[in-house]
Amino acid sequence: MSLDKVKTLDDLAFFVDTRKQDLIKLEPDKHYHVFQIKKPGSEEKRTIESPHGKLKEILDRLADGFQSIYYEYKTDAAYGFVRSYPHHADKRNILTNAKCHVGCRSMLNLDLDSFFYQVDTPKVKSILNSYTYFSFNRQTEELLSKLLTYHGRLPMGSPTSPVLSNFATITLDHELLYWTRQANIVYTRYVDDLTFSSDKPITNDHYGKILSILHSHQFSVDPQKTRWYDETMQKEVTGLIVGEKITIPEDYFTEVEMNIRKLENVFEYAQRFPDWQISEWLEKLKQTIGGQIEFIGRVYGKKHSIYRDFSSKLKKAIRNTDIEESISWRYIGYGDF
Repeated sequence: MSLDKVKTLDDLAFFVDTRKQDLIKLEPDKHYHVFQIKKPGSEEKRTIESPHGKLKEILDRLADGFQSIYYEYKTDAAYGFVRSYPHHADKRNILTNAKCHVGCRSMLNLDLDSFFYQVDTPKVKSILNSYTYFSFNRQTEELLSKLLTYHGRLPMGSPTSPVLSNFATITLDHELLYWTRQANIVYTRYVDDLTFSSDKPITNDHYGKILSILHSHQFSVDPQKTRWYDETMQKEVTGLIVGEKITIPEDYFTEVEMNIRKLENVFEYAQRFPDWQISEWLEKLKQTIGGQIEFIGRVYGKKHSIYRDFSSKLKKAIRNTDIEESISWRYIGYGDF
């Protein structure tokens, strides 16, 4: 059964492989682990609300179901957290998002403020009761809205939040796409990162119109993260430099270099003070570095000297650690290319 065929609570229980009574009795707010992490390149902290136990299992199944449906309704603007299929040419990720803006002369980049928190319970309910996508009856809709939200909005850290945020912005994307096409502006959205580019100047009038459309859909921007670029400036989209071609910032390479040195140094420590936790940490670091290098290969190609140089350094570091396990890329958050 696919999620778009689910109507009753019995259907939902079957879909998530859970007894209906257990599903009804589940108290979602008691199944979250809340912690903070530093935002990349900042001392500012982000609160993560991570579901665990039975709730996590249920949300994982629901996330897969929602993703399958969203794929059929994805907008031309959406590039973040969109499922990719090997046999489909339309890939949506950080790289393809940036490629939409290659060669532009002017650019405006906006960040939606606390994006997941702006998708509150009423917005989630409006998604669930849309018969365009789903067939839930009232009881099922009410239970789902309880399972999918935390403190009245989407939680940062739930597997269902990214795809639900994409559903919540379908009508916004369509309206912005309609207007930007009339104005000869290219618009893409990577989760909460909205990029507008053009061969002509993007003006304050354009900015005002964008804000008006956002506010009409009950979304607001973080003004401190608004970035304007003219034709003389180096432009950046979702961490990639956009010029006549896509390149990676130098500080990214510096970070990879530092991580490789860290891998070598920590292994020297582990040899003198063996500890299973250090070995586990080393393996995670190898996975992280491997994912970073794989990302370089996706952007520049695997014949590029930068990719080959870093690959060689990582292989040397791994040989030095004398650990034979293969590197897994599964947990690196760069998306499918």
